[in-house]
Amino acid sequence: MVIPKRKAECQVSLTIAAKYEHISRAREFILNLARTAAIGEDAVDDIVLATVEAVTNSIRHANATCVVVEVCRSSDSMVVRVIDDGQGFDICPDIREFPRVEDLGGRGIPFMHYLTDDLSIKSVPGKGTEVILLKRFNGSNSDSCQKSRAASG
Repeated sequence: MVIPKRKAECQVSLTIAAKYEHISRAREFILNLARTAAIGEDAVDDIVLATVEAVTNSIRHANATCVVVEVCRSSDSMVVRVIDDGQGFDICPDIREFPRVEDLGGRGIPFMHYLTDDLSIKSVPGKGTEVILLKRFNGSNSDSCQKSRAASG
C-alpha cells in the first residue's frame, strides 16, 4: 500500500464494541469526517461503504470484542484503518477477486477494493486483523465512475 507522504491534517479514532448495533456509530463517524474533508459525494460514499464493510466483517467473522476505526486525512487523500482484536484469518492471494455468481458470500473484500484506491489487509490467526483503506481525491484518478468505465470497456 502506498500511503501519501503529505502530512496528515487530522487523525482521530473511534472504538466500538463489536456488536451490530454499533455499526451505525462507525458509519456516522466516517461520514462526518469524509464530508468535512470536502472530497466530493462520490468519494464520501465510497469510503463510507468500504469502512462499514470492514467494520461489519470484524463483527460478523472475527469474533472480536472491539473494533477501532482510525482516520488520517491529508490534502489529497483519506486513510481509514479498521482494527479488531478478533481471531484473524489466513489471507489467500485471490481474496480481491469477486466470487462466482452462485456463491452466497465472499464479496466484501473485493467490494472494498473496488471502492478504494488501495486496500491492505494484515491478519494473523489468533491476533486480529487490520484493514487499511486509502481514498484519494482532488482530481486524482479515484473516481468510481472512472473505475466503472474502465471495467465496462
